[in-house]
Order: sequence, then C-alpha cells, then structure tokens
Amino acid sequence: MERAEWKDKISLQGLDKEARAMSCKLVYAIVPYKGSFEEHAANEVKHLVQRQKEERRRKRKLAVAMAGVSKTMEKGQQGTEVDKRRIRKLVEAIREKIIEEGAAR
Repeated sequence: MERAEWKDKISLQGLDKEARAMSCKLVYAIVPYKGSFEEHAANEVKHLVQRQKEERRRKRKLAVAMAGVSKTMEKGQQGTEVDKRRIRKLVEAIREKIIEEGAAR
C-alpha cells in the first residue's frame, strides 16, 4: 500500500481493505474546489439560459434578414442598395452561425 501511495496509485479495493482493517468503511466523494454543488448547478443554468437567449437572438436576426430577402424576391426587385445590404446581413448571419457551430464541435 505504501509503495502505491508514493506513485499516487491507490485502488479502491486497497483503500477498502485498509478501511476494514481499521474497523471502518470506505467513503469517497467528488467535491467542488470552490462553493457548493448548488452554486455550480445555478451557474450552469445561468450559462445555459444565456446561451439559449443568444441563440434565439441570432435566429430572430437571421429570420428577419431572410424575410427581407424573401420580400425582395417576391416583389421582383433586384439590385437596390437596401436589397444588397439585406443579402449581406443574411450571408453574414449564416457565416457566423457556421463558424459558431464549427467551434462548438
């Protein structure tokens, strides 16, 4: 057991055996470095909600841009500066989404 301690390699079976030798039972746990599990869970929920809000905001922005392009196409108008800006915004929104999804993987 002592040799394993020096190597930082102690098995649960070995610890359990040592605990029994001392008329004890082995109990092990994972605990956060700071705070409590509740605080960690609350932070995770906050981050998740924030990401979901950002995602909804991006989707709305994309939908607005797409709607503008659709209106332009339906009217048969082509080449105006407003149309070009709408298309650029749509392309930029799609590009950001692709880059973001690639980074998330």
